[in-house]
Formats: sequence, C-alpha cells, structure tokens
Amino acid sequence: VGFGDFKLYSAIPEVDPNDYTSYIINAGLATGDAWNTEGTKGIANGYVKVGSGSIFDFCQTITLPAGQYKMTAKAAYRYGGDGQTEYDAIQAGTDTHLAKLYAATATYKYEGNVMNRYEGASETDLTGGTHKTDVVNNLYVPNASDAVKVWFDNDQYVNELVFNVQEEGQIKIGLTRTGSIGGDYTNIGAWTLTRL
Repeated sequence: VGFGDFKLYSAIPEVDPNDYTSYIINAGLATGDAWNTEGTKGIANGYVKVGSGSIFDFCQTITLPAGQYKMTAKAAYRYGGDGQTEYDAIQAGTDTHLAKLYAATATYKYEGNVMNRYEGASETDLTGGTHKTDVVNNLYVPNASDAVKVWFDNDQYVNELVFNVQEEGQIKIGLTRTGSIGGDYTNIGAWTLTRL
C-alpha cells in the first residue's frame, strides 16, 4: 500500500525573538495594572484620556537587558481648544508638542515629541462621520477622544523612541506633559517594545 508524498506543516506561529513588548506590563492598556495613571482619567477601552490643563506622568518601571530598543506608543496631543487654534499655532511656528514620550535609565533620559493632531491628519474622515472631527485646510483631524481611538485603530499617531540600555537594570518608560494650555488634551493608546 502506497501513501504518496506528504508534507508536514507547523501549527506553531513564528515568534519574533526581538519583540520585547511583554516586558511592558499591560502594553495594550486592557487594565490599569502597572501604569501610574495619576493626573489622567485612567485606562478605559484600551486607551487613556488626559483632560485640559492636567500635568501628568503616565509611566511604569521595567527591567531590561543591555541593548538598543525601539519603543512605540500610540498617542496624540491636541494643542488648544479647537482645530483652528491648533492649526494657527502650527502656522505661526508655535511649539505644539507639549507631550513627550520618554525612557529613563539610571544615567540618561531619552525623550521625543508626541505627535500633534495635524501630524496624523487625513484626507478622509476615518470615523466615517460617527465621531467629532475638525476639517481645517481640507484635512480631517479627530476632535474627541473616541475619534482619536478610531485613528489609533487605523495605526495613526504611532510615536517612536529609540534608546540604549548600557547594562541590565530598571528603566522608567512613559509619556508626560509638564506644561499645558487651556483646552488641550492628550490621548494614549497601545505600546510596543522591540530590541534592535
């Protein structure tokens, strides 16, 4: 009796050995575990809202082996009370990056700007008209936390930060705002961590 040719297929998914996202506790923001949420409105539905005028440091401390890493966080900062105010500030050359993504080792703090809403503007309304958006200069930008989450779900507002860990130890990672203007707010979504 002949059985012919057959092939074996692995049912085990391929795992990226450089994906260190699991080192971040609750990277997908499913719960409040591990994150300092003081100054925010807390974690709900996979993202965080930070209201107008709030000074905050959304962070946690993790332990990493030596190496170079790339961290991403979905986050958007709205400068001012409406889309036109933010757009006018950008056109005037005003710094509209008052929220920062960071990683701090024992000896050095790496920091990068969190995108303002216009850096993720779209030619179409990603919400399909179901959430509040602004249209300024023929571009759509989300103007409510629920709308920002739709942009997150479409992989918009992905902020990146590359940092080095000289020797294994504790690293504080987070997103902070140390200054504020009236009407501004910040939204924070899921995080990733990759060893380069």
